[in-house]
Amino acid sequence: MKKVIFVLLFCVMAVSLVSAGGAKDTQTSGKMELTFLNPVNVGGPMTALIDKICADFNKENPDIVVNPVYTGNYDDTVNKIQAAIQGKNPPDFFINLATQRFSMAAIPLDDLIAADGPAGKAYIDDFLSGF
Repeated sequence: MKKVIFVLLFCVMAVSLVSAGGAKDTQTSGKMELTFLNPVNVGGPMTALIDKICADFNKENPDIVVNPVYTGNYDDTVNKIQAAIQGKNPPDFFINLATQRFSMAAIPLDDLIAADGPAGKAYIDDFLSGF
């Protein structure tokens, strides 16, 4: 089970790092800081595992800092994602349930896409129009 979670988190992190348009590049340290919201319901060992994965990633990538933020359960996480996006301070990446993505469909992403310029437009144009 731990291997499956590790692979899942690694994939999420890899994809998110490639497309981290909202990443914060701090002027003083020169490091890219990324916020990772994670709703590990059980806390305890799973939260410790995610913290370890992020710490290992940070150690192997000294120019990138992934800050894991434990956000409670999945519903709490969706609320925090929505509030962060509306407050114009979205997380760089997060974990949520596939069924909860529909509740975020009303959140406009146009400004975030436009901020990426031609790369953002090309990324969005790659999706089927129904999505």
